[in-house]
Amino acid sequence: MLLHRLCLPAVIVGFSVIKSAAAATSKLPLNLLSVVDAGGETNGCGDPGTSALVSSIIVTGDDTPVGCGDDTLWTRFVKSDGTAKEKLEEEEEYEDLPNPQQLGPNTMTEMVASFGVAPVWRDETRVKIAIRTIKPDSTKYKTYEQEDTKKPIAISMLNNGNVAMIHEESQKVGIYKLKDNGEVTMVSDVKLNDGDMPLKTVKKMIYDPAANALFIAGNVSGGKRGLARVDVGNGDGKLAWVKSVNAKVGTPALHLRRKSLKTEATEVLLLSRSFYARVDASDGSEKFVETADDGEYLSWLPEGVTPRAAYDPIRDVIYTTGDTRLREHNIKTGSVVAEEEFYLDPPSSWDIRIKDNNPMTDLSKYPPFCGPGPYPDHPKVKDNKWKGIDDEDDCQRNENDCPYDTRNEDCSDSDNICCVNNDCCILDSWGFFNNWRRVPSNDFPDGADAKAVYVTADGRINVVIVFSGYVLDEDDYYQTSVATFEYTGSSDNNGDSGDDDDDDDDEDTNKCIDMKSKSKCREMVTSTGCYWSRTKGCIKANKCSKIKNNKSACLKSTAHGECVYLMKKEGKYVCNDRAKSCSIAKTKAACQYNDEFKSCSWSSSKSVCK
Repeated sequence: MLLHRLCLPAVIVGFSVIKSAAAATSKLPLNLLSVVDAGGETNGCGDPGTSALVSSIIVTGDDTPVGCGDDTLWTRFVKSDGTAKEKLEEEEEYEDLPNPQQLGPNTMTEMVASFGVAPVWRDETRVKIAIRTIKPDSTKYKTYEQEDTKKPIAISMLNNGNVAMIHEESQKVGIYKLKDNGEVTMVSDVKLNDGDMPLKTVKKMIYDPAANALFIAGNVSGGKRGLARVDVGNGDGKLAWVKSVNAKVGTPALHLRRKSLKTEATEVLLLSRSFYARVDASDGSEKFVETADDGEYLSWLPEGVTPRAAYDPIRDVIYTTGDTRLREHNIKTGSVVAEEEFYLDPPSSWDIRIKDNNPMTDLSKYPPFCGPGPYPDHPKVKDNKWKGIDDEDDCQRNENDCPYDTRNEDCSDSDNICCVNNDCCILDSWGFFNNWRRVPSNDFPDGADAKAVYVTADGRINVVIVFSGYVLDEDDYYQTSVATFEYTGSSDNNGDSGDDDDDDDDEDTNKCIDMKSKSKCREMVTSTGCYWSRTKGCIKANKCSKIKNNKSACLKSTAHGECVYLMKKEGKYVCNDRAKSCSIAKTKAACQYNDEFKSCSWSSSKSVCK
């Protein structure tokens, strides 16, 4: 994970401007339920596609035969119960039309629209557009074709079976009818110009099927970002409003804040690397904006990562993912309140591991332990597949044939030596290792990257992960999988994730409010403990970690479960949850000290307490 920039972005609420700092985060309460392989290829010419959510998750990609011939488009619908519809494969019907570049899902009708673009042969001024539609019970795509002078950049599937598209360098939304004969005709062309405020350089679009309304993001005069609403009505479309958003940098993705996937949105959420805004869906009024300095990142987003986000209507929070980490955000301010590293260092309580599905570390081919019997922790490994212990001489003689990248040259650790067909293999003593000759890309050193996150109607959180890299002396490979998590914490968040700078937090105890200095505030003993906010002064603490630098205040607080006073390093103590006793320790001495609260052990080779 990349380091956060230490910048304090401006937060604008109404006409006031304040500064907000990144809040401390807790562990995201998750249990990994399943990992489903959706599709992929090993021939080096295919690519993973995009994905979207209806009742299940639609995942796309393309595959090529050996030698990289004609593409085959593959599509799979994956359910949150860990099952998937049989993969749908279709050869491209039109020459040189790529994998769908954008998906426009409709959560009411379950229909998904997509488009792919290719140049028109011998006509550099026009492009050929293939519009495809599909739903979970489809046996094939329905494909429609049109030509235009501009490439589309976003598509939405409307309730009546029409589609809406916005095109590059456009200030309009086009609504199109898809005819049974495969033709595409325009129904209306809605200009995004509300009097003195035209929406220019449109970028993103999202459809609210319950309201039958489109929301389009772009720029307005003065360099600010803007949002427009188009009411589709009977199908022709009418501009309702164009409003400015108080941010000048960033291309936001759009999300709908709503009670369920089938109810009308109350707010439109705009999230980019540089700003987060909440806009009233009915009238376009601005509810909240936080911006980073020009060219910088929001303090609560990892530097270099474009947010891949989803709104959770059950818990009223936002999730973002990228690299191999999942984060939960306060809906009101966007700040991170909990996170989980689900791939490199997953909780020990999980019964399955995502690494088992990575072609680079697939345990069904290369188990982590030697021995003649079955492997109860890894049911994919067959009984008696690997057996026998080799001696040091045979190990050295056959090391070039060992299907592992990790070798112990002196072979002193005989427990990690296996024989298969008289070939010696050294097993990685840390449990995971690279399959022979598979090398991850430089962009993702572990061969895994989370591309999207979705929350299904049952409240489960689903992350689309792409494993990729190359095989020595062969071609590139990729595999797309969907990991489904169960949320094991409370689901009655109601949008209050406990951000200290939230306007709605006015329930501070009188004891805390009366303290007028930071030192007196932190010394105050109450059931919640007190926290010194740079903008509000002394307020009640909303978690153990907010009770700073005072052992008595920490241990006597009762409102946050069990708070304990932990050693972070020699001479440095912090208040935190008992569950974090090990992870909070940064030195061996601190690890040994915190062992009093929870069983901890220090790993000298990795310099971590666990």
